[in-house]
Amino acid sequence: MTARKRAESLQRVPVAITAASGEQLAQAGVTSLADIGRAVPGLKPQPHPSAASIVQFNLRGQGASDVLLTVDQAVGIYLDGVYVARARGLNGAFFDVERLEVLKGPQGTLYGRNTTGGAVNILTKNADFNGIHGFVGMDAGQYNLIAGRAAVNIPLINDVLAVRIAAQKTYREGFGRSAITNQDLGQDRNQFIGRASFLFTPSDKFTATLKAEYYQSRENGTLNTPIYFIPSGTLAIEAAVERGGGPFLGVASFANPTFLAAYNAAQADLARMTALGRADPYTTFTDYRQDDFNTVKTIGLTMRYELTDNFAIKSVTGYRTFFTDQHFDLDGTYYDGLEVGLGSGGIPIASGKPGGLVNNFPIANPHEQTDDFFSQELNFEITGVDDRLNLLLGGFYSNEKGRDLQVARAFPALTGIIFFNDGYEVINKSWSVFAQGDFKITDTVSITGGVRYTEEQKALVSRLANYVPATGNYICGTGVTGPGGAALVTTNTANCQSTNAREFTGVTYLASINWQVTPDILAYAKTARGFRGGAFQLRSPTIAPAGPETATDYEVGIKSDLFGRHVRFNAAAYMTKYNNKQESIIVTTPSGALATVIQNAANATLKGFEAELTVRPTTGLTIGGNLTYIEGKYDSFPGALPIQGGAAVDATGERFSLPPWSYAINARYEFPVGPGVVGIEGDWAFTAGARPPARLVNPNLPASVVDATVANVNGGSYANGRAALGLLNARINYNIKDVGLDVAFFVTNLLDKKYYYSGIDPSSSGMFVGIAGAPRMWGFTLTKKFGGE
Repeated sequence: MTARKRAESLQRVPVAITAASGEQLAQAGVTSLADIGRAVPGLKPQPHPSAASIVQFNLRGQGASDVLLTVDQAVGIYLDGVYVARARGLNGAFFDVERLEVLKGPQGTLYGRNTTGGAVNILTKNADFNGIHGFVGMDAGQYNLIAGRAAVNIPLINDVLAVRIAAQKTYREGFGRSAITNQDLGQDRNQFIGRASFLFTPSDKFTATLKAEYYQSRENGTLNTPIYFIPSGTLAIEAAVERGGGPFLGVASFANPTFLAAYNAAQADLARMTALGRADPYTTFTDYRQDDFNTVKTIGLTMRYELTDNFAIKSVTGYRTFFTDQHFDLDGTYYDGLEVGLGSGGIPIASGKPGGLVNNFPIANPHEQTDDFFSQELNFEITGVDDRLNLLLGGFYSNEKGRDLQVARAFPALTGIIFFNDGYEVINKSWSVFAQGDFKITDTVSITGGVRYTEEQKALVSRLANYVPATGNYICGTGVTGPGGAALVTTNTANCQSTNAREFTGVTYLASINWQVTPDILAYAKTARGFRGGAFQLRSPTIAPAGPETATDYEVGIKSDLFGRHVRFNAAAYMTKYNNKQESIIVTTPSGALATVIQNAANATLKGFEAELTVRPTTGLTIGGNLTYIEGKYDSFPGALPIQGGAAVDATGERFSLPPWSYAINARYEFPVGPGVVGIEGDWAFTAGARPPARLVNPNLPASVVDATVANVNGGSYANGRAALGLLNARINYNIKDVGLDVAFFVTNLLDKKYYYSGIDPSSSGMFVGIAGAPRMWGFTLTKKFGGE
């Protein structure tokens, strides 16, 4: 493994880390980042509630926040050494993987980007000089799954230049459907990824690796199913107006027989939809066509030059650009409760009702999100000095520029407005210097130390406004005022423009003492501090930005290979102290829109432990498992926002909403049959129910709904759900190594567990939606390797 920027044995690295080869991941049926939580203790990946190409990570209690360009993630993602600032497209990029490494706890003294939660390193296969080799493969299965993939390695100039070309195309229909549009929804797949890797070694001292990747998805998005309806909610009034009850004139409308009849009919209709939604998780009633389109281009160049046997210089240059277009219906009904992404990408929204306010809505920028991210890292590596000292000195620079534009509407018959959430220009710059070294005091005892200084400059140019279709005017929401001090009313959002800029700095460190008790047992104790820069409020620009967050970690751990290396046991216990911990929450604003607000909790403490066990009791049989416990509380959080909006509350002493326990068990047995080997594998992953406090549960939801719903990582916190979740997967394959042929049959969610993740909760609407998890799905995989792949 190379988690510390040099090749080392996993069991001799004094860091809590889980690593797996591409072959191990394939045998376990791990085909996306959303699957890796089964193999990594403490890691909780979940699909994003409204973006299938994104996976949100929660690692040791540090949760992924929203996907806004103004927010840095707590868990850093690296693709072939290049930092990935935004996770668009990563769920589909998990292909032709050489190795996966997950580091836990604060990172920064070795890595390009500072993070407080950890780092996920994805290393794809490189080109090599071992002749022409590669593979072709295909998948077929339920919901019309069909996928093809191939890779070929070609040495172009012997020992000087080689190339590896890999590509994959995947198509699968969603497991759910809209009863209104008949569009299939729910983790559908329609994506292509192509990757080219070049290896250039003009001398035995210099190596350059260039990787270019193109990813495109044209999918339908999340399945939002209505599962609970509050009769007094705003959606019933909106529906009554849409059903011909006339304009809503406040309380007086309920004395109007026409409106009252429409209102009663609307309530009955909404109650009917939620009853059907609870009975069938895979049917929704959206009347707009949903779309989730992403195009991502990534280039990474790694160059390394060995000046001497002990000194090398390494450069990692990265560039990643993407654009995305999304349209989705968050209320799950054919009424206009909350629709997002209207007109994005220049695509008119096809509605089941004529005369919609948003068809062909004019947007200057054709995409919802666009982003360009450049990074440059430089390392000076000093290794093996007197066989005792290893030292790395480094510097990192990044420059990001993008636009984050989301157009949405909530209850248009009542509000008469469209929300124009325009982060017109987001600029994030960062530079840092860092150093880390380890020194052997004796042959069995060593120390490790590192330090980092980071400086970040961030700016937000906002043109946020509310559009009034009846007048063609915009009402500025950026704090720009007109005559009399009221919000400016204008025909051009450029007149709403406001600019905010801040600079954030931080010093972080790492220190550990490491004892190689025996050649097969390592014990260590370490402390590390991580830093995450401040964040602007993209959708509430008049609110002050959140300040930077620091996390100081204290950890002890052991790594061991026992009984002739038939047993591997690794464990770690840790405590993390947070200062100004960033907390994201999605709240409903007074105008009915959803807004992500980032707050700083003054102080918080988190404690936990994790253990991994692998046993090989006999030839062909491998049994593994992991166990995680975690708990945390806010030592001081006087201004916490509740999920339903309203006045802040004092959350001091409140426990984190994290699921406290999780575990996974897996087993694989291999035995020869004819010319090949049969492998049978199964895994069970269980996560206890989350414990959201009252602040993070909509008070209008009955306990039965909260108890039956799996909490979603909503804005970084588990909210609106307390149900536990256990899933069983199985796979059987037959491998004929001599001819490079592998055939497999797999089943995910073997017990066909039906469950909902809690959906985005626009509490004032009165409609709570669930995001259905995938049902049981089966399929076949065929792979043919050639040339000694």
